[in-house]
Amino acid sequence: MKEHWTPVPLYAAKPSVSGRAAWLLLGVGFAAVLLVHFIWELQNDRPPAWDMAHHQLMGWKYLEAAQAGRLPEEFASISRHYPPLYYLIESAVLQLFPGTQFLALLSNLPALLLIAFCTFKMAVMFIPPRVAWGIGLLPLLMPMSAWLSRESLLEPMLAAWVTAGGYLIYHSEFLQKKTPSLLFGLVCAAGTLTKWLFPAYLFFPLLYAFFRCRDKRRFLINGLDGLLLALPLVLFYYLPNLRFLLDLYPTTPQDSWIPWRPYPRHGEPGLNNFWGWIYYPRVLASYYLFLPFTVVLAWSAFRWGRNRDLRRHRLLQYLWVWVAGAVIIMTFVTPKDPRFIMPVITPLAILVFVSFRNDRFQFLCIVLAFLIFIAVSFPLLGGKFKQALFVPGQDRDYQGIQREWVFFQDHYFEVLGPPQRENWRLHEIVGVVPPKARVGFLPELSHFHSGALVLTATQSGKQIQVLRLGSTDSPELLGRVSFVVGKSGSQGISYTTLFNEKIYEHIKRHGWPIIGVWDLPDRSQAFLWRNPSPSL
Repeated sequence: MKEHWTPVPLYAAKPSVSGRAAWLLLGVGFAAVLLVHFIWELQNDRPPAWDMAHHQLMGWKYLEAAQAGRLPEEFASISRHYPPLYYLIESAVLQLFPGTQFLALLSNLPALLLIAFCTFKMAVMFIPPRVAWGIGLLPLLMPMSAWLSRESLLEPMLAAWVTAGGYLIYHSEFLQKKTPSLLFGLVCAAGTLTKWLFPAYLFFPLLYAFFRCRDKRRFLINGLDGLLLALPLVLFYYLPNLRFLLDLYPTTPQDSWIPWRPYPRHGEPGLNNFWGWIYYPRVLASYYLFLPFTVVLAWSAFRWGRNRDLRRHRLLQYLWVWVAGAVIIMTFVTPKDPRFIMPVITPLAILVFVSFRNDRFQFLCIVLAFLIFIAVSFPLLGGKFKQALFVPGQDRDYQGIQREWVFFQDHYFEVLGPPQRENWRLHEIVGVVPPKARVGFLPELSHFHSGALVLTATQSGKQIQVLRLGSTDSPELLGRVSFVVGKSGSQGISYTTLFNEKIYEHIKRHGWPIIGVWDLPDRSQAFLWRNPSPSL
């Protein structure tokens, strides 16, 4: 039976790096990647952007619950929108390193290790160690992966669990071995407790495994054993939150989640037009591969299709199904975002190299990937370099991600890219506001927003309530806050700041006193107004 899993040879025998040397090279390369991230963190002091600030705030909340001894009873209730595993990792980092500026990097470190380990283990199944160690690093060097690895987001950890799950499916000979199948169940529990989208990325690999496995009865038994191992862990969070999570998916009157219509807030292309269907293939080419590796992947796919032995190779079939299946499912899910496809970086990285047997070419590709990694991490090209097609003119609401086809860029709008020294005066604002105050917040810029103010206050040990204003025509909300934060110049995203000017006029008309003015990095000024009402 073992011959069933002997891979089709892809390489002729030749002197090769030993397995031990390959692990050493992988470790040295991984350390180099971490060093780049570490240097980037030392040079960056911008507040986290929207979702990043929210995820860090959740980590602080789980830390507070753990320190107060309330974690067992509040485990499922602190974060109801997203599962808590990533936040528990953040809270552990904060416990070990209080106030660290490396919270995002340290929280993502287990994910980066798992991705590199599993990618190398899969690559070395059919590629010699002299090449496989470089492929193990490639997912971490992709531009979007590099940017997200330094941010407090769920996607790096989700990608790690998906990578581990995909590796275990194949390592278990399609769930024919008991121990890897049980480990797969635990990985599924961890992935689902990181984000509820986890099953979407491995649905097609499991379907392929079922049809290609030796013994379908054993597949079902081992899969069921893994499920029974995972289920209690998953239900501990999901059962108390089931009704809330189901309510997140609107029904007929609220059609924002219907895939053939554009998501109204983000302006996404629906499936009634060409751009909706190619959204994620374009995203992979534009933000993960750039033009050089898009060409290499296309050529690799062409050679795979032309070569009968490569087409019959079980692992290559499995990897193509993994990537294509995830792209298909995510195409029918809204909202869409480039980071949501990050969990396919491992099969994508392997497929880039799989059809090329020239060691020198592969080594040059690894060097090129590392140079791109450096270029998107530091302002070697000025931090604003971009070559792309279909780029809109003024892009206040980041609509470029819906259609632009990027050949190369060293930044992702102003949200991600080279490090920046930008003081958005959030600590000064928090210092003026008294504890437990209710604060209204008007701007919605990537690094100057209501979530960043709440996070800054939490990090400073001060509890305040922040109400985001400007998205609704309700000046009466001003009567519920004691202070309002605003700014001159750009207000940020248009659909969440529609009524900012109206609120500014109301504040001016009613004579709210200004108690603080600060210069901001975008050459505007931030203002802090106090509500003149005696009741507040």
